[in-house]
Amino acid sequence: MAEEIEAVAAEEPVATGPVVAKPGRYYRVARYLMTLLLFGYGAWSIYDGFFSWPHWTDTHPLEKPKTHTDIVLNQILGCGLPPMGLVILGWAIYNSRGEYRMENGVLTVPGHPPIPLEKIQSIDRESWDRKGIAYVEYDLTQSPVAAKSGGPVSYEGVNRGARGSFRLDDFVYERESTDKIFKAIEESLLKAASNAPPITPAPALKAPPRPKLNTKA
Repeated sequence: MAEEIEAVAAEEPVATGPVVAKPGRYYRVARYLMTLLLFGYGAWSIYDGFFSWPHWTDTHPLEKPKTHTDIVLNQILGCGLPPMGLVILGWAIYNSRGEYRMENGVLTVPGHPPIPLEKIQSIDRESWDRKGIAYVEYDLTQSPVAAKSGGPVSYEGVNRGARGSFRLDDFVYERESTDKIFKAIEESLLKAASNAPPITPAPALKAPPRPKLNTKA
């Protein structure tokens, strides 16, 4: 089993970088167009609901008048769609902010401290092959920083108690670079597993002898 892990890990060396995954162009452009569509339809509904359809019988006397329900519905759409477009735009920009960056074995993702690959504990790839989404857990609590006074090492800054998880998404960020980062994380975990010492079973505990029952009357 260990030989198989070493063989998989040796297929492609862990990239030292820099590997940079910027926001995905398709992801952002699609949401820009969606926002533009919501604004356009909202403006059209505002015009129909507040200006055109209330006076439809005056401007189009030979046509069937618009119902009150049609007018109110367009007024609601006109007032609701543009703010909805702003929410979608804001979320898309926030969700794809910054970049994934891996360089010299250190990974940085938006909202998290720099993470050495060896500090990554696990990766959940259940949705990776189907959706390109993986969840990664890391633990920086054992990253020592030398004390300024020359004394024993201390744990300072973001490394103190820094445990967390982040998501890799090759749809939100550039696919090719995100896939390289994913492979580097997997290879790092496989390498760590192949170098881990074998688990030694605990010695069996010897049960004390059972007391003899006094059967004498």
